[in-house]
Amino acid sequence: MELPKTVFPTMTKNYLDQNFKKLGFGLMRSPFISEKGDIEQMKKMVDLYTEKGFTYFDTSYIYGQGISETNARSVIVERHPRSSFRFATKLPNIEYAKRRYGNIIQESGRASSCIACGSCEGHCPQKLKIITYLQEAVTILEDNKEVTK
Repeated sequence: MELPKTVFPTMTKNYLDQNFKKLGFGLMRSPFISEKGDIEQMKKMVDLYTEKGFTYFDTSYIYGQGISETNARSVIVERHPRSSFRFATKLPNIEYAKRRYGNIIQESGRASSCIACGSCEGHCPQKLKIITYLQEAVTILEDNKEVTK
């Protein structure tokens, strides 16, 4: 498969201190040959997309009843360096987030377990304020309060 010879523009504003090509790879309509999707076809599509210098992927927890994000992990996250791609996803409503957080804490522990050592922030390629975000998660998901800024 060959992409058109068109030159794709980059963002005019910095986003996370970087410019990147505007064209995003939407995972809503990922190929399906079974209820789990067509992983091999997705790999080919993602590889071609990234070989052409694109880095932006779009997904949502609702696409394919959750299969989109699961497949994105196996096709993109587990096969490409984290600094080589960006994801946009849609966040569910707060009630869904609280139910999902209940599952996450069984696997990974509570956000309030963070000791704020900062080592994760030093390794984050996007320079996210992880400690601050975890503190906000505690406020919203554990203390049931609103975050005020």
